[in-house]
Amino acid sequence: MLYERNQETNRLEYLIPKGTSLRHRLPMGDQVFIDFVAHLLEINPKKWPTASEALKHPWLSYPYEPILA
Repeated sequence: MLYERNQETNRLEYLIPKGTSLRHRLPMGDQVFIDFVAHLLEINPKKWPTASEALKHPWLSYPYEPILA
């Protein structure tokens, strides 16, 4: 949501997002994953990775141990 209706004035107000980081929002030990997600969520379109570049990210080739159910 970019806008919200003010209950008192009934006017639309622009919402300013909280200053935070992806590392704060995804509290996990896998920093390579966080780097991968941050790379994909780049705001500047000129810095967006191509599909080929994204598929070459180290996180996609990291040898994780299989999860056994």
